[in-house]
Amino acid sequence: MTTFPTRPPPARTFRTLLAEHQGRDYAELDDGRGKVRLWHLGHHIGVFESTGSLVEAHSDFIVAFHKKYIEAHPRPWYTFGNWTELLAYSPDVRRGLTDWQVKMKYDGLHVAHNSRLLAMSINLANAVLEKTVEVVPTEEQLDDVLVKVRKTIGV
Repeated sequence: MTTFPTRPPPARTFRTLLAEHQGRDYAELDDGRGKVRLWHLGHHIGVFESTGSLVEAHSDFIVAFHKKYIEAHPRPWYTFGNWTELLAYSPDVRRGLTDWQVKMKYDGLHVAHNSRLLAMSINLANAVLEKTVEVVPTEEQLDDVLVKVRKTIGV
């Protein structure tokens, strides 16, 4: 019987979902309770993944990243948030992200999650947003939407 040497698993799994492997200006904020990871695609699409429990510093980090890498460039602007691993966030986070979207009026807001708590918060936000947050239940479905948007805008 022939055996083949095994390799240790990579330190970080290679991912193609949400075009992480094509992203630019990767950034991360991890305070031990919650983590936000961000990257952008062609200065028109910002992607962020949120896990754990977020506080105001996380939403400030998201907004600052988008101001620097997305909003400093001509429209259109889209954002994709993977919240499938998000456990909780403070009212300051909801307020900060909603205020940011009310002001900036992104051309598309897309989020993946399957939480009743997040659904209620997004419904509150959608009541005041010009463009509503479009929600899908899985990261894979969010990736499908991202592929369509990228084709539409040529990024």
